[in-house]
Amino acid sequence: MEGQLEHLRQQEFEIESKALDELVLQKLLDADAKKKGITGDKLLEMEVDANVTDPTPGEVEAYYLAQEGTHLPGIPKEVKTKLKERSSKRKSEPPEELI
Repeated sequence: MEGQLEHLRQQEFEIESKALDELVLQKLLDADAKKKGITGDKLLEMEVDANVTDPTPGEVEAYYLAQEGTHLPGIPKEVKTKLKERSSKRKSEPPEELI
């Protein structure tokens, strides 16, 4: 029972820590955007979105195979499209080391 309680406390700490990190990042983003006289969304668009390139077909396939853990004969077109979207979204998120 004590082990389960400790595990829950650790989860609680991690959730609170992540929420605090996200709040700090948002405040920093807002402050930088305010200095430039634009919104946080516009700053992200200018600084991040404009510099993110679409993943190559090789990156999409590598990501797909890494997720599945098996080699598949082909990747359905709709899966490629969704993976490309997810990969692009991940590239536009702040790096983990900043969180």
